Amino acid sequence: MAVAGPRQRYDALPLLIGPPPEPTHTASVTEGCRNCIRSRRCPSVEAGTPHLAGHAGTQYGRRVTLASRLLHTRSLVRAPIWLYRAGLGFVLGPRFLLMRHRGRVSGEPRSVVLEVTDRPAADRIIVVAGTGPKAQWYRNVLVEPRVLVSTGFRRDARARARALTPDDAAAVLQRYASEHPRAWSALRRVLSEWAEPLAAATGERRWERVVPVVELRLLG
Repeated sequence: MAVAGPRQRYDALPLLIGPPPEPTHTASVTEGCRNCIRSRRCPSVEAGTPHLAGHAGTQYGRRVTLASRLLHTRSLVRAPIWLYRAGLGFVLGPRFLLMRHRGRVSGEPRSVVLEVTDRPAADRIIVVAGTGPKAQWYRNVLVEPRVLVSTGFRRDARARARALTPDDAAAVLQRYASEHPRAWSALRRVLSEWAEPLAAATGERRWERVVPVVELRLLG
């Protein structure tokens, strides 16, 4: 039996996870965001959260650091995808994974490389939306949770994405902080830039509770 190349496997996504769902539109914005809607730059528009005034050049009302800017640099964050498509994703080890999913509006295949935050069981992988609830991959899996996961030497494993509750998400971050203090020190700076003002805007006392954390349950 012939082995499909990277491009063939990528194009086979519609057959592997089925037809796309009907488009849904859940974000609501205030009158003050009209200019942002036209420019598509406002985090409040994308996340469906209350509009924060004076956010030009900021993320959720706070000026971003270099680390956050790098996470928003498309060419940089997409670079590892080509390793997986070439069948070389194993060089990144089990710390990273490639998740293939569907665009919530277009229904087209999308790919994203994510860092693994935790592996509580052999069939469960935890990932975090480091750029917040506006992350495109996170918004996509909320609509279509059926995904394909490649990590280590494992390729295109069927999985189902599930957003954790705020309490469970906070517990994951707390466990990560205790087990990986040095990595958490860097991650915390990136997360708190947008999570602290977002938590304040939504009346949440602990900013860790607004961080999107997703469980990927492997199906076989």
